[in-house]
Parts: sequence; structure tokens; C-alpha cells
Amino acid sequence: KLAKESATGKAQFSRNEGAGKNETWDADGLTSLLKQMFIANKNFDNLISVAANYDELPSYVKNAVKKSAAIQAFVYGKRVYMLADQIQVGQELPVFLHEVGVHLGMENLLGTANYRKLAGQLLLVLLKNE
Repeated sequence: KLAKESATGKAQFSRNEGAGKNETWDADGLTSLLKQMFIANKNFDNLISVAANYDELPSYVKNAVKKSAAIQAFVYGKRVYMLADQIQVGQELPVFLHEVGVHLGMENLLGTANYRKLAGQLLLVLLKNE
């Protein structure tokens, strides 16, 4: 699915119509937090780019992705781009997991063992919160 989406040159987006109404992230803080949570930390910089805002994206990405106040993050090619100023504090993990898990394919990125480890950790959190 990823190759088919990439071949079309279209990006896949996470949107939040309410972004910017509450406290949002700066690029360094969001990058630091996500790196702490990312199981395959050595691959983070190869897969994830966190920009302070749309204007900080590389020009080739801006040429392919139209500016919108509703875009929090998107996948273009084989990379996740996150716009820190559009992601509310407390929403970073759902946005990140959506982009990586849905659009990039988390098991393919993490490998089966790490994917199962993450799934087990998420299950424990869910069971704990019931």
C-alpha cells in the first residue's frame, strides 16, 4: 500500500480542526519526547522529521503538500513529517502512532519482535486503565 501511495506522489494526513487552540509543541521538545518513546530510536532520524511549522519544511515537500492550518502531520514518500505548532500537548502520541502505524506500517518499520513488544506494552496500559 505504501509503494502505491508513494508512487502517486500524494501525502497522507492527520488533521485537527482545533489545533492551535491549546498549548502546542516546539520542534525540539516534540522531537526529544518522540525519540524517548520510539523503540527503534536509531531509525528515528531516517523516518521522522519534526518541523516547527509548515514554513520550516523542505521546499520539495511544500511543493507537494498544500499549506493548511488543519494539518498536524503527514507521510510523504517514506517519511513522517510532523508540524509541532499544530500538535496540541497531549495529542502527540496519537498523531505519531497514527502516522507511523497506519501510513508507514509499524510492524514493517519496527520488526516483528519490537512490534509485539510494543503491542504488549499498549495492552498493559489499556488493561491498567480499565
